[in-house]
Amino acid sequence: MKTTQNQIDQLSKSMMDHPICGRAMLMYTLLTGYSLFDSIQIKKDCTKTDITYKDAEFIADKFEEVTGINIAPTNLLFDKNQLADDLLDDYQEYQFLLNSYDENTRSMVISFYHHLFYNRRVPHDTVQILLNALSAFIQYACGSINKKN
Repeated sequence: MKTTQNQIDQLSKSMMDHPICGRAMLMYTLLTGYSLFDSIQIKKDCTKTDITYKDAEFIADKFEEVTGINIAPTNLLFDKNQLADDLLDDYQEYQFLLNSYDENTRSMVISFYHHLFYNRRVPHDTVQILLNALSAFIQYACGSINKKN
């Protein structure tokens, strides 16, 4: 029996109506917001630093002494204007995401982000891995990808 697009659409709709898909969407949204919050905090801290090329050379030399990994001093420097632009872009996206919540939920979400950032310090890489996995699950549930993808 050949599967039609209508059958695939019906299956996708029934999967998305399942509570686990709703939870996956919620986690994806929360982790996306946290990723933005984390990025904003780190960029904000970086704008407060003032590293000269001489400082970067010193740090790179000490890093190589300790780890044996050679890092170019230019990799430790950044353009503050570009960083400020990126910070503003992240902040606008973060505010847009927060505005999708009602006032009570928004305050809980912000508290959740602060707890993760200041108390749990969830690594950014871990958040990205979870976001990729949740994205793949949601795409599979929607029928955008199959098991082979």
